[in-house]
Amino acid sequence: MADLLLACTRVGHAPLAAERLRRAALRLAPPEVPPREPFLLEAAGVVAAVANPTEQGVWLHGGDEPAPGGGVGIGGLFGATDRWWQTGAPAPDGTCALARWDAGTVELLADICASRTLWYTLTAEALLASTSQRALVSLLGSFELQPEAVACFLSSGTLGPEVSWDARVSRVQPDARVILDRGSWVVRETRAPFDLTPAAGDRAAHVARLRDALTTTCAALAVDPGRWVLTLSGGRDSRALLAILAANGTRPRCITWTTRAALRRPLSDANIARRLARHFRAEHELWYLDDHLVDTGTALERFVAANEGRNDEINAYLDGLALWAHLRREGVCGVVRGDEAYGPRRHSPTPEDSRMGMGGATPLDYPEPHVLRSLGLAPQSWPPRLHVAPGESRLDYRLRTMQHGYIPIVVAGLNGLKARYVEVATPHLARSVVETVRGLPTDLRRHSRAFSAIADRQARYIPYARSSSTPSLSQTLGSPEMLETIVGELTAAEVERVLPGDGALHLLAALAAPRDDRSGAKARLKSALSALPAELTYRLLPPWKGPEALPAERLALRAVLAGMTIRLLTDDARDRQSA
Repeated sequence: MADLLLACTRVGHAPLAAERLRRAALRLAPPEVPPREPFLLEAAGVVAAVANPTEQGVWLHGGDEPAPGGGVGIGGLFGATDRWWQTGAPAPDGTCALARWDAGTVELLADICASRTLWYTLTAEALLASTSQRALVSLLGSFELQPEAVACFLSSGTLGPEVSWDARVSRVQPDARVILDRGSWVVRETRAPFDLTPAAGDRAAHVARLRDALTTTCAALAVDPGRWVLTLSGGRDSRALLAILAANGTRPRCITWTTRAALRRPLSDANIARRLARHFRAEHELWYLDDHLVDTGTALERFVAANEGRNDEINAYLDGLALWAHLRREGVCGVVRGDEAYGPRRHSPTPEDSRMGMGGATPLDYPEPHVLRSLGLAPQSWPPRLHVAPGESRLDYRLRTMQHGYIPIVVAGLNGLKARYVEVATPHLARSVVETVRGLPTDLRRHSRAFSAIADRQARYIPYARSSSTPSLSQTLGSPEMLETIVGELTAAEVERVLPGDGALHLLAALAAPRDDRSGAKARLKSALSALPAELTYRLLPPWKGPEALPAERLALRAVLAGMTIRLLTDDARDRQSA
């Protein structure tokens, strides 16, 4: 529910008024819930704000001891937080975004997998940082579209690992610190090494070490279980969290979103989650998405406002984010989620397959006749830091791109969306857990074998879910109302900045063209094989060549979301100009 905003002005320039940060923070409040007054902090020439603050998951420090300075943090913490605000000190273990400063330095820190994105920009007068791109544009008072953002979003449905919608804005990378020297007004970045040196021990010792790390992390989760809920699915990740929390004497309230049709499938997420909650004697709520549907235009607008154009995965949010507003109105402070990075479960025979599977697809990855190739998009690049290192094995590269690609690209975007309403903590992504995973031998990282050895022991007679309880994106895009909304939005003025020239006409023609059902047949094949063990599935599935099929409907959705994002960011910049 919180966003961090920070402004540090250069010596000799007037400090940024706290009212400007307050105004930018208030714009981030979802329109369907009552806004909360931001927390404001001024210390050592820095102004910081926390938008929509929660009672838990927000930390502020400002004072003169032991030296003038301050700090702001948001997210989930695991363990002691002493001196977290001191520049140069070790970062606290958590899934959080953190800013801290003193008279000579400002530090911006990301957690080990950058599960909460922290954006920043340095001008001649000020360093501005925020977990919201919208807030930065509002503070800058202008919006400069980054053409590569359009190309990334249309190609992959994400912004990729480094791009933002505004050309002046950068992001703090996983396990990195962005450090401003306030005297020289120069920014530098330091990154911790990605170390995959196996720890000593046999298979049992490695599994025990991972179990201990996860158990200790869950025990150290500094939240009130009465004010936080566990998002429970039918898979391994949240099942393991529920089992460990219950073993520690904590039975969190659980929630699962579903459609009513999904309840008719015995092995759906919702049905398995319900059985798990009963097994562990935990309170459980089912949230029926189809009981809270809003018109598609409202659903798209709320999704864009909260997601800020980070991805196109709207199918779980067709209730207009009513679930998350419901949790906030009930006094819930945050959710514990099962996002993990234990090792790839999907087969990727080449580095290019890994890149495309992590949100790095480009127009050149699609076949020549694809409409995407005709749109004249800006060139895209995959950063050198995410290329295969000399001597790096396929499995090592896949884990690295999972932790430093997929998590900061996809998971962080969805965490930011939920954090407009409630805070988010992800114990599987704690530093102690991730570093333990990196110390596993290759064979125990393959197909997440070490974690499976832990999770598979929990409620063994309850099977894993075989189908999602939310509608697929293809189902969503097949509805007449959604298609009508998409076609209408393709004529909006902002789409010209996404699809210049005849781009919108090319896309409309593709929408009207006869369908090729080969991608649908492949999806049905994958669905049928999902009932088999993962390792057998990888042997039976055809090798994955290129990005997943991109139907015209999904490409059109991406164009619409991009256009709506550009319109929103333009309005955010105008708000500053009209103040």
